[in-house]
Amino acid sequence: MKFPEQVDLFGMGSARNWLLVSNAFDPSLLRNYITYDLAREAVNQSEELYQFPPLSVGEENARGSYKGFSLQNPSDITGGYLISLELNTDVEPRYSQELSGFVTYRNQAVVIKRPVCASLEQVEYIRDLYQAAEDAIMDESGFNPETGFYYTHYIDVESFALKYIIEELTKNMDAQYSSQFFYKDADSVSKRLYAGPVWDYDRAWGTSGTRVGIDLMDPETFYVNQYTYEGTLWYGLYQQESFRDQIKRSFGKKVLPCLEETLSTRIDTLATKLSDSALMNDYRWQVSGSTEETDRRNSYQEAVASVREFGEKRMEFLKREWCD
Repeated sequence: MKFPEQVDLFGMGSARNWLLVSNAFDPSLLRNYITYDLAREAVNQSEELYQFPPLSVGEENARGSYKGFSLQNPSDITGGYLISLELNTDVEPRYSQELSGFVTYRNQAVVIKRPVCASLEQVEYIRDLYQAAEDAIMDESGFNPETGFYYTHYIDVESFALKYIIEELTKNMDAQYSSQFFYKDADSVSKRLYAGPVWDYDRAWGTSGTRVGIDLMDPETFYVNQYTYEGTLWYGLYQQESFRDQIKRSFGKKVLPCLEETLSTRIDTLATKLSDSALMNDYRWQVSGSTEETDRRNSYQEAVASVREFGEKRMEFLKREWCD
């Protein structure tokens, strides 16, 4: 929903744009909130364009293709941009439904979320930067074969490490494919890509089944850094020793303290606040399968407990992997 001015809905803060997200996959109603809350603390410390005809370069939706609009460029073409990885398959052709974007030479579809209607020159600018970063990251040496620059030349390593930790910690089903956001500010601020913001975790924290042969409900195995297709950035980054070192530093210093507080205190506080809403949700959607209020409330508490249990086991697993 878009309002003409900032509106405070239900005491959640003021904003012009509001997204009302269904938690149909999450009976605890917690997964999105606790992930956003964790990211806020650990990660983020820091007109009518549709009338113009869209243009496409290359075979539609194929490797190396891109699409945008015939528009006058802004005074500074270097930023800002908000981009997102997206699915581009016959079964889920989400990228084809977007207005501006590109497909890398490793077949990763990238949507340009802002500006929504990007000029072809804008698309070419952010495409070239992302492609250069991908080429460096996916090279065993970490260096771009054409430019000679190390991958750290193209990305803000700390923000990428923190974003990766959030994805791996939550074992987020979409981490490899979709809802992965990155942004690029103007060169006067930074010439690098940054990772974030976080988005869409209702199918995380042990709520999903199996993806690419990996059990997403098992808290003691890796998922996000496992190779699944040729353009997987998280896989490529995890192969770089310097990136793994940054993960260990960021996890111990920033994420772990916030995670411990979330598991020990915040989940219970939030569950108490949401308990009546969860009951009404059960009456409406029959989540528990029971008609008794006691059963419905117990079912919600069991859902909350499953989030906590997964988080505690996941934390211990990652501590063994990343804490010396």
